[in-house]
Amino acid sequence: MLVTGIMHEKLNDAVKLINKSSVSVFDVLIKAGHMRMVKRENAWQLHNTRTKDLALLEAMDFVPDESYPL
Repeated sequence: MLVTGIMHEKLNDAVKLINKSSVSVFDVLIKAGHMRMVKRENAWQLHNTRTKDLALLEAMDFVPDESYPL
């Protein structure tokens, strides 16, 4: 439960950085869940991700890498 509480607090703080009352923690989790990773050759690559969602994550000080090696 302690780890979950820490994660929840950090996510709440990150959502507050956006300064939009229309975006909630639930919205961010839904959008993050729609991002897809595809295994190509020797790496997992971010695939079919909307620029709008990436901009939202960037506003929260989180920029995902385009590729993650195995």
